[in-house]
Amino acid sequence: MTYHDGSIYKGDWDKERKKHGKGIYTFPDGRKYDGEFQNDKMTGKCTLTWPNEDEYVGQCVEGQRHGEGTFTLSDGQKYEGDFENNKKHGQGTLTFPNGSTWVGNFKDDKPDGMGECRNPKESSVQTATAEECENMVSFGSILFYLTSLLYSSSNVFCVWYQCAIPKRASIPIERFCALSQAWVG
Repeated sequence: MTYHDGSIYKGDWDKERKKHGKGIYTFPDGRKYDGEFQNDKMTGKCTLTWPNEDEYVGQCVEGQRHGEGTFTLSDGQKYEGDFENNKKHGQGTLTFPNGSTWVGNFKDDKPDGMGECRNPKESSVQTATAEECENMVSFGSILFYLTSLLYSSSNVFCVWYQCAIPKRASIPIERFCALSQAWVG
């Protein structure tokens, strides 16, 4: 069925002509809901897709991400965990495009507090905020290569960090240096 606004529904109906059962609803802007309907509402197991190829697979309540799910962004970032009212909320795992992960608590769609940061190239686990984890990770092999070369003098490493990447850093230099030393130690 095609609606006046350009949205399209293909799927099951109940006796009262309400969407009920499995169906696909395509919004005028190209977003798509593929999943379960209950009494004309997008509620149950679902897959939501966006024109930019972002995708959510999990539980929906009235068309919103709610319950457990996985939200994969087109840039390669992925969140697996709890959602509440269309926001990341509760326990979850954030995977960065380079494969590093941060496991912790989320509140109102944002990481909340400290969590466990893992780098796929290392077996160690660091306690850090998601922002610290992403910043450490975003320097990739350059950071790990340089820290291994300059490990004997942490001051040299920190001077290199301050001079080379002052605007990229959003965490205190002392915290970054402490995390980097633990990471390669």
